[in-house]
Amino acid sequence: MGGDAFAIDCEIASGAKETSVRFMILGPLEIVDQNIPIKITASMQRLVLAVLLLNVGRPVSVEQMVTDFWGDRPPASARKTVHGYVWRLRGLLDRSCHQHIETVDNGYRLQADDVDSVRFERLYRAARQASAAGDPASAVRLLSEALDLWRGPALSNVPTTPQIALSCTRLEELRLSALAARFDTGLEMGQHHVITPELRVMVIEYPLNEAFHAQLMLSLYRSHRPAEALDVFYKLRSYLVNELGVEPSPSLQELFLRILANDCQLAVT
Repeated sequence: MGGDAFAIDCEIASGAKETSVRFMILGPLEIVDQNIPIKITASMQRLVLAVLLLNVGRPVSVEQMVTDFWGDRPPASARKTVHGYVWRLRGLLDRSCHQHIETVDNGYRLQADDVDSVRFERLYRAARQASAAGDPASAVRLLSEALDLWRGPALSNVPTTPQIALSCTRLEELRLSALAARFDTGLEMGQHHVITPELRVMVIEYPLNEAFHAQLMLSLYRSHRPAEALDVFYKLRSYLVNELGVEPSPSLQELFLRILANDCQLAVT
C-alpha cells in the first residue's frame, strides 16, 4: 500500500470524522451526546440497543430477537413485546440524541456513525496494515488507541443471551489478539523493558495463554534476566501438568530450550 493511501486509512481508523453521538459497547453500554451521558434505565431496552449496535447498519429481524431473547419456546406475545421494546427505545433515542431506528422488512436497523467496537476493529486492521508495511511505530500507536477504547468487559450491563454472549466472546478474543500484537510489535522495537510489567499482569489474568507467557519469557531474556524467563516456563508447565495433565506447546518448549542455551539469535536485532 502506498504511503498516502496508508495515511488515509490510519486517519479513517482513528475516527477523524467526529460525531456528536457516541455509542459505546466495549464496557457497559453507554450513549454520550456532546459529552452528556444518556441514561437507559430499562435493561430490555439496553438489550435491544445492544443487538442493533452489534449489527449496526444491518437489518435485524424481529424473529432473530424473539429467538435470541426467549429461545425455542417464546411466549405468544413475544413479537408484540419486541415491538414495544423498540418503540420505547426509538422514542428515547429520537428525543435525546436524534438517532432514529429504521423499520425495515420484518425488523429494524440502526445507522450510527460512531460505535466504539467498529472503531476498534478499524484501528486493529489499520495496525496490521502498518505492521505489514514495515511501520511498527504506527502499528503500536494504532493498537494502543484501539485498546484504549475498552472500559471493561463488553456489554457488562446488558442481559446475557446466546447471541450477546457469542458477540462478547468474539470481541474479547479480538482484544486479546490486539494485545498480543502490541506486545509483539513492542518486542520488535526493542521495548522489552516497557512491556515486561504489563506482561506480568497478563500471565496472571490469563494463566493458560501461552502467547503472553512466550512474550514475557522473551522480554525478560532480552532484559538480561534469563533466570526469570526460565522461571516463567517452569511455573506455566507446573500449572498445565498439575491442573490439566498436558505439557506446554512444542513452540514454547523450543523457546525455553533456546533461552536455556543462551541463543544469541533471540536478542534484539
